[in-house]
Amino acid sequence: MQNYVTLIDLDESIEESRFIQKSNIVIETFDHTGKIYPLHINGHYLVDLELRQFDFAEPEIISCAQNKVEQIGESFAHYLYGYVENNIFHVGGFLFDFSEYNDYDQYEGKYLKFKADRINVEFLKELPGK
Repeated sequence: MQNYVTLIDLDESIEESRFIQKSNIVIETFDHTGKIYPLHINGHYLVDLELRQFDFAEPEIISCAQNKVEQIGESFAHYLYGYVENNIFHVGGFLFDFSEYNDYDQYEGKYLKFKADRINVEFLKELPGK
């Protein structure tokens, strides 16, 4: 799903690592295409984000909105806390297509804790500075 983000860091030791930010949430993403080069720190970009699970883990229904992201160790895995509306998982200002994980609309209108083994990012275009 397309999002507007700020690139805040690159990992010198992992070529595909991209740290992106929206509001006060930072996510380490995996740039699986390397479509745009060079990328500029503090640059604003239109990106496509995709949640990936390698082993299915059932989302956990939680009682209230937390709108946060927790990185799991030093991996690309994260716990995302947010809300599902119209098959879109809202995590702070980030939007993720959730239709792959919501086959029967069982999570529609619910607050969730979701484990993503990786969040793929594809940089689509650089935007003028804000």
